[in-house]
Amino acid sequence: MAKKISKAQQAKRDAERAKLIVLSCQAKEQTLLLAAMTGQELSVNQMLVMNYETETGCKTFKTFHDWKKDGYRVKKGETALRVWGKPIKGKAEDESAEAGEEKQFKMFPMCCLFNENQVEPLDADDTTASHESEPAPVTPAKVQVKVGEFRDCVAHLERVFNVDRCACVGDKEKVHWREICERVLGEAEALECSRAKPEDLGRRLSIVTKVKIYLTEPPTPPKPTKNVERRAETVKDAMSHHTQDMGNNENLSRGLFPQADGSYLAITFSESVTFKTKQGAVNWLAKRGVDAAGLRAETAPEAVELVKSEPSPFVSSDYQEQQEDRKDRLEGRAANKRQQSDEQYRKSHTLV
Repeated sequence: MAKKISKAQQAKRDAERAKLIVLSCQAKEQTLLLAAMTGQELSVNQMLVMNYETETGCKTFKTFHDWKKDGYRVKKGETALRVWGKPIKGKAEDESAEAGEEKQFKMFPMCCLFNENQVEPLDADDTTASHESEPAPVTPAKVQVKVGEFRDCVAHLERVFNVDRCACVGDKEKVHWREICERVLGEAEALECSRAKPEDLGRRLSIVTKVKIYLTEPPTPPKPTKNVERRAETVKDAMSHHTQDMGNNENLSRGLFPQADGSYLAITFSESVTFKTKQGAVNWLAKRGVDAAGLRAETAPEAVELVKSEPSPFVSSDYQEQQEDRKDRLEGRAANKRQQSDEQYRKSHTLV
């Protein structure tokens, strides 16, 4: 049997339902705007709870019975924050229908929630003295601002999250950025603007949601890139290269040096060449009797094989003899020319 209530109680309940309907309409618009901007879909109740978190600064909302199960009770004089409860089916008599027929309908009841600032332990009388020394949680006060200031504050939070966060280098800068971000986030949540458009509210809701998720669950540090690994390899290889002290505070190094851009620098004491592949640099050093570490490769069979080259098919076996004969012919021809020149000189001298 349903409990009867007075007309005053019914009027108060109707007023609360009308207020919840207005808040639900605003929350519905915010969910649609958030889904269009970020693709994140939230229910009306979830959006209502997020708005209550922004207004009160609290994070935990439970019903009266849930708080009681956890060992807490609602403080006297506290006002509940309402959301929609689970729909229930009911029956109503239709005046236009025939006698005995009933009409099925659904009703959405209101659900009352309380935050952590509205409850106290069940044994609060015994622990009053211990709680007096603890500072009460600070609830951010709402500040009514103009539309321009509201948008500037939201843009400031977006710049802190999207730009300054990516520019942090080292743990100290990240800690300092987190402090600034929490302060700017609190300022953005505390702002109220009666003339703000739904786009402005959706923009603030989107960036506030992103920042809260990031602060509660920070991303894992990125893995080292190939350039970092190659730079470490370069330092390791440079420590094992052969170095010669010149005696005048200068040193000369030779060997194979990997570069940060992926190329390889082969250096001897007299020349250097850059190669795209490591094998090409090793072969170039081997032809000059040096290994990758800069040491003499006298006993390395690979280096000896690289120095040796196949004979050219254009060179015959008696090439040396042919060159000697050609040299003799050239010398004989030069001697004949010299002898003819001397004879002509003597003849011209006798004529004179």
